[in-house]
Amino acid sequence: MNFFRFSSTMLCMLLSSLIVSADNDDNDDLNPIDNENEIELISNPGKPSGRPKAPSRQRISCHYTNGMLYIQFAVPEGNCELIVTNTETGDSQVYYFDSSFGAFINIGRLSSFELYITTEKGNSYFGQK
Repeated sequence: MNFFRFSSTMLCMLLSSLIVSADNDDNDDLNPIDNENEIELISNPGKPSGRPKAPSRQRISCHYTNGMLYIQFAVPEGNCELIVTNTETGDSQVYYFDSSFGAFINIGRLSSFELYITTEKGNSYFGQK
């Protein structure tokens, strides 16, 4: 009976060490979500605020890594239009995506750019890198 406990304990320890080592993989190319490449999006830029309102439940995760832009809405707002402007050349590209799902958008390798997102619900968001 002691051998069975010992072997099951060792098996559990071995499996947990394998899981921990898999979680600690340092391959940054496969992980688009890191705080270093996070882009903060400002809600409704330029819109007069008027009276104070309740805080929005909306949180948008936006990250840029290796030419790929990842955007995830906490609360879906329907179809979205994304305008990416290269701030060095002034060139703009338009992309469309559904905010119900996380979007991976290949915008190419840009050193500096501006993002402008408008949603089907009429909200707009601005960000820059």
